[in-house]
Amino acid sequence: MILKDQHLLSSVNCWYLLLNQTRRESRDHATLSDIYTNNVIVRLAQISEDVIRLFKKVSETVTSSLLVCTKMFKYRDQKRHKAQFFSFD
Repeated sequence: MILKDQHLLSSVNCWYLLLNQTRRESRDHATLSDIYTNNVIVRLAQISEDVIRLFKKVSETVTSSLLVCTKMFKYRDQKRHKAQFFSFD
């Protein structure tokens, strides 16, 4: 009868250890959740805003650069056309 009680006590100990481990993991997950909610998500939102702002700035810069290049090529082509028109070859 003593052996049966020790076996039962061993099973109870295993369940108790499992319950404590589960509680620890639950606390760890809650801590990680707080960290992600309070820090990581806020930082990712800031990074997202920065990326959008940079994209808009780069788009504006590229667009204005393309306009300048287009005007330069048109001016160059007009000068070439005039030079060909006035050449007497």
